[in-house]
Amino acid sequence: MNRHTTSGRWGLGISLALFTTFIWGLIPVILKVLIQSLDAYTITFYRFFIAAVLSAAAVMYRSDFRSMIRGIRGMYWILALAAILGFTGSYILYPLALAYVSPSVAQVLNQVSFIFMLVGGVVFFKERLGFVQLIGGIVLFGGMALFFNERFDELLSGSGALYSGILLIVAGAACLALYTLVQKQLLQILPSEGIMLLVYLAGTALIFPMSRPERIVELTASQAGLLILSAPVTLIAFVSLSESLHHLEVNRVGMILAIVPLATVGAMAVCAALFPDLLQQEGLNGLSILGAVLVVVGVMMGSFRKSR
Repeated sequence: MNRHTTSGRWGLGISLALFTTFIWGLIPVILKVLIQSLDAYTITFYRFFIAAVLSAAAVMYRSDFRSMIRGIRGMYWILALAAILGFTGSYILYPLALAYVSPSVAQVLNQVSFIFMLVGGVVFFKERLGFVQLIGGIVLFGGMALFFNERFDELLSGSGALYSGILLIVAGAACLALYTLVQKQLLQILPSEGIMLLVYLAGTALIFPMSRPERIVELTASQAGLLILSAPVTLIAFVSLSESLHHLEVNRVGMILAIVPLATVGAMAVCAALFPDLLQQEGLNGLSILGAVLVVVGVMMGSFRKSR
């Protein structure tokens, strides 16, 4: 099985990764509003179902899904299953965590997924990990410590809402890293829209028994609109991520996506000010903001790679 190699079109890869960053920065705020009225399984079911319909339309226009599925053989079936489970797990665990923590907390913690991605890039794609990257990991975890400077007691207690949210976020980050690494290899045999359709269809079937679709009637018009909107924009973001991995190495994509926490902090501040009835201000102090910046710097350093 040949390893995936990049196209070298770094400009296009950077643009696609930046678009993904913007969407990923906004999505936690939307999910925080939705989780107040719906459970995580129902939210994810609708996001998957809507995205599956849109993905099917894209595949019918550009490709033949049946022929693509027939092209999955041998080890690629195991990779496809891993992608489905990782993708579905990350989609469920993240909104579950938002029931316990704020969007900014969730997004800062979610940066451990890029540490997982970097390690996976070294192990599976033989990408190089140097001294600067190791220092970046130290900076990242130091930034997380600063970010939670006012909540050390809750962290050390090993219980409470924050602790539960942390466990869920880390588990979801591991699932996201698994999906990202596996789908990079799947790009060898499937186009990005084919991978999306596969994981959305399978994920919809997996989640349906645990969801309660009828609860959508309980939503307000604005909440229903956010739910319907979250599916296509997330789909577009993941397609952009998949396409960016055609043109950039995993570690460089991880460097760009590192700024997602700052995008979420900004989006949360703006949205909470505009919609105080739906969202509460997070009240981050100066050290917390500095910690978020250091987390971004740490991930960027961890993604640094010398040209060969």
